[in-house]
Amino acid sequence: MSPIDGKAERRSVMNFKIEDRRTAPRVAVRFHAMVSGSVQSEGMGMILDLSQSGCRLESPLLMLPGVSLELRIAVPGLEWALMIDGADVQWANEDCAGLAFVRIRETERQRLDDVMTTRLTRKSENGDEEQSELV
Repeated sequence: MSPIDGKAERRSVMNFKIEDRRTAPRVAVRFHAMVSGSVQSEGMGMILDLSQSGCRLESPLLMLPGVSLELRIAVPGLEWALMIDGADVQWANEDCAGLAFVRIRETERQRLDDVMTTRLTRKSENGDEEQSELV
């Protein structure tokens, strides 16, 4: 029996994907974001995918694992930016980073939930590829 819950017998470590560890569905998006708190203070980025628990951010800013960022995400259709008070860098490469949302006000959590519900519903109803795609 495998030490990981009995389901991983005879599987190579290479077969484990990042998605296996995710707790919420992700939607591919292209939302502009203002990023602050990085080593370089602040700048712009692009949210490439979004979930209720985190996102993938593309940005020229230096983002190191363990750094906590603040995000202001411009979501089409929202009157003002979605505000994430704490997003911890989980991994980073040259121009992308995976972020986990660790501090978000309840009102912003509800707005994020609404965005995700709308995007997931739109994708399941008509396969809309323009703004979002389940990844």
